[in-house]
Amino acid sequence: AGERLLMESAAGCSLSELFDLWRAPPFGVRDGLLSILAVAFLLTRVERAAIYLDGVFRQQLDSFLVDRLLQDPGAIRVRLVELSDLDANLISELARRLSTDESIVAPSALDVARALVADVRALPLWTMRTASLSKAATALRGLGQTSHDPNQLLFEDLPRAIGDEGNSQGALLAKAVDTARRELRAAYPKMLAELATTLMNELRFKGAESGDYGPLHRRAANVRGVTGNYRLDALALR
Repeated sequence: AGERLLMESAAGCSLSELFDLWRAPPFGVRDGLLSILAVAFLLTRVERAAIYLDGVFRQQLDSFLVDRLLQDPGAIRVRLVELSDLDANLISELARRLSTDESIVAPSALDVARALVADVRALPLWTMRTASLSKAATALRGLGQTSHDPNQLLFEDLPRAIGDEGNSQGALLAKAVDTARRELRAAYPKMLAELATTLMNELRFKGAESGDYGPLHRRAANVRGVTGNYRLDALALR
C-alpha cells in the first residue's frame, strides 16, 4: 500500500501521509510502531527511493534523519526513482567521463551528481562570473551552483538546460554535458593564455615562444621607478 501511494505521485509523499495510510483500516498500525515501520520501509527501498528533509535531498538514512522522523514525519518526503535504460546509460557514461586515474566515479546517480557539482564548485572565481561561456556551459555552471538533488539534476535539469531534440538522453546527453564541463575547466587557462599573448603583442616582444625573457626584463628595469605609477612598477617587477 505504501509503495502504491509513492507511485501515484511523481513528487512522492511525506511520511505523515504514509502514517495516515498505515493508521487507517485495514492496517490499523498504532502510533508507537509507525516510526519503526517507516525506517524499515525506507531501508528496503534505499536503492530506488530519494529521501528529502525539509525539501533538501538527503544522501543517506542517518541518525539525524531518524531523529527528525520521530519529531516531525511531515518534514520528510520520499520519492521513488525508476531508472530507464537511457537513464542508466546516462549515469554510466557520465561516470566514465568523470573518472580519472586518481579517482574512479561509481556509476550511481549520487556519485555522478556529486562529482559533477564538485567540478563546478572548484572552478576559479573568474570562471564562475564570466559571461563569455557558451549557453550549455553557462547552464551547467548555474546548475552546479544551485543543485541539491542528484536525481533532479541528472534526469530533469540537465536534459532541459543542455539537451535538445537530438541529445537529451543517454550517451548523447552525457557527451554534451562533458563538453560543457571541459569548456568550464578550460575557460580560465584559455583566458590567461590569451591575456599573455595580447600583452606580449602590445609590448612587441618576440621571445615568449623560446622562453628567453632577458630582453624584456632589461626593458622593464629601465622604466622601473621612473614614472611614479605604482601599477606600472608592479608590472615591471614581474
